[in-house]
Amino acid sequence: MGLNYSLLWRVFFKPVFDLVFPGICFYCRARIEDQDQFLCRSCRNDIAYYANPSCPVCGTINISHPNDCPFCNSETVYFDKCISLLPYNDVVRTLIHEMKYREKTLIADYLSERVIDFLETENPLSLMPGMRTDLENKHKNRIDIICPVPLHPTKKRERGYNQAALIADKLAGHFGWQYEPDLVTRTKFTLSQARLSPEQRKLNVNRAFSIDRKITIQDANILVIDDVFTTGATVNSLSRILREQGVKSIYVLTVARA
Repeated sequence: MGLNYSLLWRVFFKPVFDLVFPGICFYCRARIEDQDQFLCRSCRNDIAYYANPSCPVCGTINISHPNDCPFCNSETVYFDKCISLLPYNDVVRTLIHEMKYREKTLIADYLSERVIDFLETENPLSLMPGMRTDLENKHKNRIDIICPVPLHPTKKRERGYNQAALIADKLAGHFGWQYEPDLVTRTKFTLSQARLSPEQRKLNVNRAFSIDRKITIQDANILVIDDVFTTGATVNSLSRILREQGVKSIYVLTVARA
């Protein structure tokens, strides 16, 4: 029988390693004295889940009435609903930057656990399997396919991974959803959205995606995963391509909202 090195690490070696090299909070650099790998207790308290958003479609917050939503009133919205888990504050921004740009891919596991907990306790999307018991609507209450917002192949080679795909894979495994990491591909090399204006972002990702026609998506309920919702230009452009292929419902879930 082979040795279970993962078990050996957790039971014998990791406690010694943690004693010699204690964890340091990625944000405030304080020593971590409990089991959290990335944030101290104080910083964890700064990333509470969003309360109910003001707009039931795009998830915009702090508007007086859904009819006043600036995103939905200025765009043709191609997705049915967008949910964001956390505010993009300094603590969350640090975690996501460490995950995306410094190869701290274990943060994807941590964030995936937060997303799973959020979905199971808050039930923000009505189509999550196992989260409603309305048998009459059983056919409607399912996600057929989950996919990540893709990176351009050049950018993915440089980074080595797609952070949205790491999270989508974890969610698919937990909920038993069909995971299609290559359902959508990015065919246009786009500039980083971070420093672009809202209008520039929209032009930057216009027609930047294509669909794998070998995967059947007509009349499907699809959940799209990304790390941050900023202006919504990326997920809306991707949703447009899906909608043109006859997808029934498109749901977007992002870890954070800027």
